Amino acid sequence: MSNGVKMKQFIFKSNIELRETQTAALSDTHRQANWEEMASHLSLWDLKRIKQFGFGRRIKPDKQFVLDAFEQHVQQTPESIAIIDGEKRLSYRELNLKATQIAEELVHVGVRQGDYIGLFVSRSESLIVAIIASLKIGAIYIPQDAKKTPANALKSIVELVKPAAILTTETCCGLLPDFNQTNTFTIENLLQRNTAFNQQATVSVSPTKYSDDTCFVLFTSGTTGTPNGVCVSHKNLSNIIMTQPGDLGIKPGMVVSQLLSISFDMSAWEIFGALCHGATLILRGSDFQATASRANVIIATPSILARINPSLCPELETVAVAGEPCPIPLAEKWSGFCQFYNCCGPTETTIVNTMQKYHRASR
Repeated sequence: MSNGVKMKQFIFKSNIELRETQTAALSDTHRQANWEEMASHLSLWDLKRIKQFGFGRRIKPDKQFVLDAFEQHVQQTPESIAIIDGEKRLSYRELNLKATQIAEELVHVGVRQGDYIGLFVSRSESLIVAIIASLKIGAIYIPQDAKKTPANALKSIVELVKPAAILTTETCCGLLPDFNQTNTFTIENLLQRNTAFNQQATVSVSPTKYSDDTCFVLFTSGTTGTPNGVCVSHKNLSNIIMTQPGDLGIKPGMVVSQLLSISFDMSAWEIFGALCHGATLILRGSDFQATASRANVIIATPSILARINPSLCPELETVAVAGEPCPIPLAEKWSGFCQFYNCCGPTETTIVNTMQKYHRASR
């Protein structure tokens, strides 16, 4: 990793704390004995619930890396639409091409595998291009909404993580503070600089080969009010995106909404849930309902979902909520229109660690 320090060893004590949580690899027998000893003081009802929700089946994901899953669809269905951003459409081929161009330019300016890249942008096609580009060179991306994150918070993140580069857009560039010695590039400029790129060529980029490596870092406020940087590994991300029920039944040709803040961990579920399964990701503008009404799959917090009228979502098949307690009336309402999953789990466990399909007759 960059600076000679492995991500697993990072524990910072400052205004922002960056850490990586890891789950020990225990055998099923060891896990069973371990939790029974720790839970011996609990009631029979609590023990039953732990057994019901605490141990899922061990399933190996189809792909260890989300980049591999995305590139498979680039090869299989290159002209399928990957992104809808307002009036703009981007096919899987076009998205892959732009991401490869950005990846090549990042390598040219010295970004290497294991380096950090700040993605200080807003919800846009450019965000998705930059994410895929980061994966292609094995870099660790840090997504922040430049239009919403305070300048002092962005500076704190940069001072702490010391990224090799910061990517932004022309519309967001003027919103960023001065990052001193950190290289800052607009995505538009990097694409223009790559004018000599041959669209038929394969650029030599080097994604990570180790699933335990960090894929991205999310900075959240945390329950204590102190911003925390949480490292998410490729393995953990693939675990939810590429296995059931976390894949939410997403298939090629389906449309997945991207409603949530790009700084929020559940946005990764929206983005990779679509692109790793050959679906179309539709990016929200200012109107939640307009985006949701075109989707087959919605991932949201309960408070966001409450803004949306399910009767105006004729193509809807599946909804998953997390991030907040879900009121029963909301689950009752939406489960009458689609498959409804109530989920929970802290960012440290990679988006969610528990999912249950809600059935109206059995609360």
